[in-house]
Amino acid sequence: MEYRNKQEADSLFVQLEDEVKKWKEFNFPLPKITVITGSGISLSLPNKVSELPLEHIIPFPVYPLEGHTYSIEIYNVEGVTTLVQRGRFHLYQGYHPHEIVFPIRFWIMIGAKIVLLTNSAGALSDRFEVGEIVTIEDQINLTAHNPLIGSLPKKWASRFLDVSDLYSKELIETLKGVYTKVGLTFKTGTYVGVQGPSYETPAETRFLASIGGELVGMSTVLEALAAHHMGGKVAGLSIVTNSAISPKKQSLSHHEVVINAQRGNENLSKIVRTFISSLVNRYPELREDVH
Repeated sequence: MEYRNKQEADSLFVQLEDEVKKWKEFNFPLPKITVITGSGISLSLPNKVSELPLEHIIPFPVYPLEGHTYSIEIYNVEGVTTLVQRGRFHLYQGYHPHEIVFPIRFWIMIGAKIVLLTNSAGALSDRFEVGEIVTIEDQINLTAHNPLIGSLPKKWASRFLDVSDLYSKELIETLKGVYTKVGLTFKTGTYVGVQGPSYETPAETRFLASIGGELVGMSTVLEALAAHHMGGKVAGLSIVTNSAISPKKQSLSHHEVVINAQRGNENLSKIVRTFISSLVNRYPELREDVH
């Protein structure tokens, strides 16, 4: 999982700079808000400006995964250039942490100020029902990886990162108002990120709940760290796709997770659209003409 030497890591960062330069040279829109979508998640947003394959900015192989359509969608939402990255990379696919967060770093380097991470998650708390959309207020990284390990460009921020406001309290407060506007119950939870790809054993589920976990999934935590490190404001939303604590002896499959996530897409789209509108009111500098 680690790069064999510093030169390999440095090479990826050089490629990152090259991709940023090419994006700007082609005069592609520069997003102020970026939304990352997970398994089975598809957003319905107004005013699509353009779409291109995610591979357009990725200098390493992109492996197919059920429930993930890898693409870049650019929208003009309330006058704000909004980019939706459909599909993400995971440790269990064999990707290195620096590869997983490559797109996150890219979006912030071309102008994104706010990153909204969405995912499908299992519930570790009986406070949540399947189908609900929960705002992430904090995380526990149990992947045994961190995108700040290893050689980083000197011009980036210190790797010794203050994460006391990893999920922006300002954005959480904004989301609270959004839920009221769209008529949904606002709930927050702590997300536990694990490596996967197997789901949790009963003993692991009990352990995760005992240390404060309320949601569990196989993504998001590395992306949140990288986005915060690059200076972006981070918010997170989890669609609850299954109950990890259910006493029912029912097997769980990735296909089931994808299907249950798709059932939450309508409400998630409402939340995201209203969230962007609320952000424009709070941060008017986000609004600009889309190319």
